[in-house]
Amino acid sequence: MKSQEDSKSNDRDQAHAAVSIILASGQEGESVLLIRRATHPGDPWSGHLAFPGGKIDPDDLSPLDAAIRETKEECGIQLSEKDCVERSPLAEAGHYSGRVLRVLPFAFYLEKQPPLNPDPTEVESAFWLPLSKFMDFAEHHFHCFHPVLKTKKFSHLHIGGTRLWGFTYEQLGSYLMRRGFLGDEFCEIFKK
Repeated sequence: MKSQEDSKSNDRDQAHAAVSIILASGQEGESVLLIRRATHPGDPWSGHLAFPGGKIDPDDLSPLDAAIRETKEECGIQLSEKDCVERSPLAEAGHYSGRVLRVLPFAFYLEKQPPLNPDPTEVESAFWLPLSKFMDFAEHHFHCFHPVLKTKKFSHLHIGGTRLWGFTYEQLGSYLMRRGFLGDEFCEIFKK
């Protein structure tokens, strides 16, 4: 059996980046933290909705440490390992941008929503999305909207004049499926 240190080393070797799926209780019930990435020339993810997170730096002890560090830098939230409730499976992001990254998502649960202090160089805005919106199947859409892949239809959710789609949409849906939050109607969209 592999030790925890062997597992951390293997994760570090396989993953390029780590993200934080942060759930917290708020006035509108359980919510998930999303950011709108700042716009930067040459960044294929500029302006996209995403989870806090980013590249694993050489100084990070593990992908989990990278997720915690990036969340603090991007949103001003200090997470700890004890807040982590799940290490999701290694996943790939960026297939449609031509810049594929292997990403480790980590799910965190907080008793209440902490104040957000987004870093404007990395994050245009940060907000809590009520899970009730994501769990309402009628809120999900399936359309062509990609600037290059004009005929490919993508599942997505409209939020504040933009779309939650791609990696973040799929990871949130898969996490909620594994936790039993989503009904059978979502099975065709998300994997457990």
